[in-house]
Amino acid sequence: LALLALAGVLALLILYQPGITPEPVPQPLTTRSSESIKQIRVVRTTRDPLSFTRQGDKWFLGGERALPASDFQVRSLLAVLQTEAERSYPVSSVAPETLGLEPPLATLTLDDVHFRIGTTDALDKLRYLQTGDTVFLVTDRYQHLINSDWPGFVSRKLLPANSGINRLQLPQTTLSLSTDNQWQQSATAATAETGRLQTLVDSWQQASATYIRHYQPVTGSDTVTLTFTTATEALTFHIVSRTPELILARPELGIQYHLQSEMAGILLDVATD
Repeated sequence: LALLALAGVLALLILYQPGITPEPVPQPLTTRSSESIKQIRVVRTTRDPLSFTRQGDKWFLGGERALPASDFQVRSLLAVLQTEAERSYPVSSVAPETLGLEPPLATLTLDDVHFRIGTTDALDKLRYLQTGDTVFLVTDRYQHLINSDWPGFVSRKLLPANSGINRLQLPQTTLSLSTDNQWQQSATAATAETGRLQTLVDSWQQASATYIRHYQPVTGSDTVTLTFTTATEALTFHIVSRTPELILARPELGIQYHLQSEMAGILLDVATD
């Protein structure tokens, strides 16, 4: 009985650890929810500013022409609201200019919530982040925000969501949707079965780039033009390159989509082996 009682006391000591102050539970930087945010603005010292606007459940990158924004990038910006800090200090107790906070490397504004983004801590590689009168050390997820140019924040999807294609004009042939919803191919030397035509159209509908860059002008490139059941304006891609990667450009938007080289056969060739 004495041994059992002693074992019970030891178990309680291990469980509750009297005399040891428990580690504080990390708290998010704000109590705001990402669902409430309608506007995002980013200002950087080395790149052009960025502005994002929510329209329904979609985000668009502002500029001369609004472009669908990358869902991944927008989520990473909104995630700062609920980021948990490793440590925090009153701004009056630090020297902001030594932490890259005065002036900041970048500022992030979510509606009326403002963040200053500074350098990283030399020891732990945590990022200094200031909101209000507090400086926080947080896991560094902000380097891309400081360095990435605006094309990196554009959606990598080649086509708008739910845009039903009804005509696809490739360099060698044209596919069109008949009144009975069957794909037909214009007369060419190489024809394909109906199933292949549907697969090609589906591939365009689902295609995403590996990354996006500024458009680099070329001369004499072939084009691909698509028309849609849900839009009156046709969309044209310029084929900049097929190898070592497929590059499809939208010169009027100033961007080009970079895809893996095998996507050239999937998106541009009707007849396959």
